[in-house]
Amino acid sequence: MTQQEEKEWQKVQKKTFTKWVNEKLARGGHEEIKDMFEDLRDGVKLANLLMALQKDTVEYNPVPYTRIQKMENVERVLSFIKEKKVKLINIGASDIVDGNPKLILGLIWSLISRLAIAEMAEAGELSIRNELLRWCKEVTNGYKNVNIVDFSKSWQDGLAFNAIIHKFRPDLIPNFQSLKSSEKVYNLTQAFKVAERFLNIKKLLDVEDIAGVSIPDEKSIMTYVSGYYRKFKEYEKERSARERVKGVLETIDWSIQARNLYEIKARNLLSLIKGLNNQKKEVCKIIRSLNKSFSLMLETNSKAIHESTELHSLLGSINAVHSFYRMKKYSPPEDVTLDKLSFSPLQPQTIADSIEIRKLFDPSFQSEINALNRVFEFFKHTLSKGESVKEQIQDASELSNKLMEMTFTHPLAKDQKEGFKSIASKKLETLKNVQDKKSKEEKVLESATALFNKVVKKDECGISSTDLCWCLSQLGLSVDEGMVPFGSPEGRISLEDYLLIVREMHNTLFCPAELKKAFEMFSVDGVLDLKSLNIESKNLKNVYRFNGENPSLCVSKFFEDFIEN
Repeated sequence: MTQQEEKEWQKVQKKTFTKWVNEKLARGGHEEIKDMFEDLRDGVKLANLLMALQKDTVEYNPVPYTRIQKMENVERVLSFIKEKKVKLINIGASDIVDGNPKLILGLIWSLISRLAIAEMAEAGELSIRNELLRWCKEVTNGYKNVNIVDFSKSWQDGLAFNAIIHKFRPDLIPNFQSLKSSEKVYNLTQAFKVAERFLNIKKLLDVEDIAGVSIPDEKSIMTYVSGYYRKFKEYEKERSARERVKGVLETIDWSIQARNLYEIKARNLLSLIKGLNNQKKEVCKIIRSLNKSFSLMLETNSKAIHESTELHSLLGSINAVHSFYRMKKYSPPEDVTLDKLSFSPLQPQTIADSIEIRKLFDPSFQSEINALNRVFEFFKHTLSKGESVKEQIQDASELSNKLMEMTFTHPLAKDQKEGFKSIASKKLETLKNVQDKKSKEEKVLESATALFNKVVKKDECGISSTDLCWCLSQLGLSVDEGMVPFGSPEGRISLEDYLLIVREMHNTLFCPAELKKAFEMFSVDGVLDLKSLNIESKNLKNVYRFNGENPSLCVSKFFEDFIEN
C-alpha cells in the first residue's frame, strides 16, 4: 500500500468510525466528538462510548488535566475492554493519549468488530467477517447483477445495498428491477437515503467513499453493513414475534369461542337429557297404562267372541228345534238381532299400524339405531381423549370413512348420520390446522440441523453454548438459560440435545419464555394495544369481548388466564 493509499483509507475510516462513534454516544446520551484523534485522547469519550455499548459503568476521571490522569483514564478503559475478551494488539494507553491515528483507528475497529458486530450477531466462534458476508450472500441470493464476495468492490455499484433493503422492505425500493450497475452514484445515493430516512440506519459512508475510489475500505463498509444486519435481524425478530403474538391471540380467540360453545351446548344437552328422562318416564307410564288397558281389551275381546259364538250357536239350536217340532220360527227382538250383535274381532297388528308403533319393533330400524349408537360410543370414548394429534386424526378419519360406508333407509337414522359426519369433518379440520404447524416445526428442525453442521468442528462431539445461542438467533429464537444442558464432559452440546432445545422452544406457540418476550416487545408498561398489531377486530372478537371490548390488554392478567406457567 502506497503512502497516498494509506492516507486515503485512513481518511475514510476516520470519517466512518467518527460517525459510528457519534451514533453510539448520542444513543447513550453523551456529547459527540469532532476529531477522533484529538477527542479520545483523555479517555473520557472512550469511557462514555464503552458505557453506551455495554450498558456497564466504567470508572474514570471526568476532568483529567494532566497526562498522568489521561493515562489512568485510558488504562481503565483498556482494562475494561480486555475484560470483555477483546484482544488489543500493540495498543497501549500512551498510543491513545499521544493521538496515534493508526492505533486509535485499530482500537475503534476492535470495539466495532468485537463489542458491536459480535454482540449483534452472536456469532460465537464463527468468523465475524464470514458471518456477515454469509448473511449478505444469503439475503441477496437470486438478485440479478448482485454478487457479494467481499466488503469492497462488491458494493461499488450500490446494487447490493438496494437488494438487501428490497429483500426485507420491497416497498422502499420499488424500482429495483430498473436499477443499472453503471449508475453507481444514483444507486448508492438512493440506498443511503432510504436506509437513513426509513430504517434509521445512520449514513456512515459518503457516496464518493465507495464509488469514487478504486478499492473501497473493507472495514468502513463492514461497519456500515453491520447496521443493515442489525436492523433487519431486529426486523425479522419483530416480524416473528408479531406472528407469534398474532397466532396466539387468534388461537385463544378460537379457544374462547370453542369453550363458550361447549358450555352453551353442554347446558343445552343437560336440558335435553332431563327432558329425555322425563319423556322416558312419561312414555313408560303411558305404555304401562296402555299395556294394562290392552290386556283388558284382549280379555273383553275374548269374552265378546265367546258370547257371540255362544249366541250364534244358541240361536241356531233354537231354530233347529223349532224347525224339527214345526214350531214358529223365532225372530229375536229388533235390538238384539244378529246383525246388531255383529262386530269385528280385535286385530292387534292393525291397531299397531294405525298408531305407527310397529316401526319401534322393526328389525331394520333397530339395526340402524344400534349402528348409530355404536358411533356415538366411539365419539364419547375416543374423540374426546387428549391423545396426540396424529392419533386423533387417525381416529377421526376412521370414523369419517365408516360413516361414508353406512347406508340408512329410515329418515331419523339418515339425519343422525349427517350430523355425525358434520362433527367428524369439523374435528378433522381443527386437527389438520394443528398438524400444519407440526410440519412447520419439522422444517425448522431441518434448518436447525443445517446450522449445527455448519458450526460444529471436526473431531468434536458438539457445539459450544455460544454457538448454540448463535444458531438459535438464526432461527429467530432466543435461548432460555434454564434450557441449556450441561452437554458432554468437554462442555459441548450434542446434536440430540441441541434439537431437543429447538423443539422445546418451537414446539408450540405457547412456549412461556418466548411468548413473554414476544408480548413484551409490543407492550408498554405491561399493556398491549391490540390495534397496534393490525389484526382485524373480527378475528379477535372473542378476545375483545373477554377484555370488555377494551383494546388495551393487560398482559399479566392475560397470561394468568390463558397461559400455563
